[in-house]
Amino acid sequence: EWHSNYTAKQWLVDPALDYAPIPDAYWINHFAVKYSKEFSWGKINTGVQIQNAFNQVYRDYLNRFRYFAHETGRAILINVSYQWR
Repeated sequence: EWHSNYTAKQWLVDPALDYAPIPDAYWINHFAVKYSKEFSWGKINTGVQIQNAFNQVYRDYLNRFRYFAHETGRAILINVSYQWR
């Protein structure tokens, strides 16, 4: 699975009324692979997810921490779950 999010630059706000310059537009990509296997005694679900796959450096206008730091970089998540019958 592949997800892509594009966020345009905020243009409805007067830059003179803010503490810092308005962040530029950015495009973030996420990838995910999921797999499930059923057994007589239950089901096992596994998956790997990569958020911000290309490690894009950006600041979100709606995040108040944007004055101090960039958003989180690449994150790799591994999921394993078990379902009883």
